[in-house]
Amino acid sequence: MICRDGAALTRAQVLQQAVQLAERLPQAAYVINASESRHGFIVGLLAALLKGQVCLLPNDRTSGTLVQLRQDYPGVYCLGDGLDEALWQGLAIETLHLDPFLAAPESRPLNEDTPPLLPAEQVAVIAFTSGTTGKPAPNPKPLGVLAITADFIARRFGFDQAPPPGIVATVPPQHMYGLETTVALSVWGGVCVHSGRPFYPADVADCLAQVPAPRVLVTTPIHLQALLGSEARFPELHSIISATAPLPVDVAGAAEQRFGARVFEIFGFSEAGTVATRRTVETQSWTLCDGLCIFEEGDRAFVAADHFPQPLPFSDRLRVLSPQEFVHLGRDSDSLNIAGKRASLAGLNAILTGLEGVSDGTFYAVPSTDARRPPRLVAFAVANLDAEEKIRAALKEKVDPAFLPRRLFFVDALPRSAT
Repeated sequence: MICRDGAALTRAQVLQQAVQLAERLPQAAYVINASESRHGFIVGLLAALLKGQVCLLPNDRTSGTLVQLRQDYPGVYCLGDGLDEALWQGLAIETLHLDPFLAAPESRPLNEDTPPLLPAEQVAVIAFTSGTTGKPAPNPKPLGVLAITADFIARRFGFDQAPPPGIVATVPPQHMYGLETTVALSVWGGVCVHSGRPFYPADVADCLAQVPAPRVLVTTPIHLQALLGSEARFPELHSIISATAPLPVDVAGAAEQRFGARVFEIFGFSEAGTVATRRTVETQSWTLCDGLCIFEEGDRAFVAADHFPQPLPFSDRLRVLSPQEFVHLGRDSDSLNIAGKRASLAGLNAILTGLEGVSDGTFYAVPSTDARRPPRLVAFAVANLDAEEKIRAALKEKVDPAFLPRRLFFVDALPRSAT
């Protein structure tokens, strides 16, 4: 179920750790599961479930976000490993360290085939939207929904076949993408997941070598590009899964050639979780997971399923091809209209990061002080200054003049989040 420090922990061992932790949890309705390790996160989640508590998964841990959680969820406490005591004490949020509960569990017999039964409608976690358009909105996720999603993913990628895969992820378990592809698949799908969240290519390769074949890497486009640019030697991979941003076709193709593994993408959003998948080199359209269907009302697209309380609207622009297939056209907030021409920031970013010599980059629309005028576009590139003229010339070839950046900044790195 979990691989930690080269050793495998069985489902029974992990559940025993959760049972022992649940006995020590404070009386509260909500807990912030801040564990940095996937082992700690899973044990904390299971313990909270046994105690009847809900895990809060904020999209960041800034003091402002945590203060808002303390106000909205009175009595909330924090559970984690390697916690920064000064931070949580300053916010007047009680903490409980996981580390003592992640060692070998006490010798208490527990039948692996008969874990405690919990109701499917019990809320396991509350995930929050990014808050880019206002206050982050809470999205409760019942146990049954997480189990259904884990089953979707397992069947779509063939993880339900023997032997089950070993998964290594570079994304945190607190993000919906990481929660569904690692935590839910481990708890309900029976796969073996590595406890760590490796960052550097050599660490990713080392963690992959520790999990059993067939090996699956769960990552993001920016991290996959970094792995492609490394000289680390990777063990044989079964497949690679990417999400959180569009994956350029050329990057997917290069990854398939370098690692000898098929590269898939997941499309989803906080309210619905995983919605659709595709193999990037084969098609630009997305196929919905089993049991879901897509339909349009007016200029909005909705996804419906028996386990959703009601149809959920996409915050993206789509072209619906059938009830099970669509093409993604970009986010509503991503659309640019300059001089009567349209483009998307995601599309411009894909052009920029696809240029030779650019390892990372992004366009930014600077709002105009005059509502009648369009935004000014600037761009930031992580690249060698020696390549500046080539990059500018390549942009002129590939980008409509209306969307060329007014200024091009060269920086050492972009401030990427954990996801």
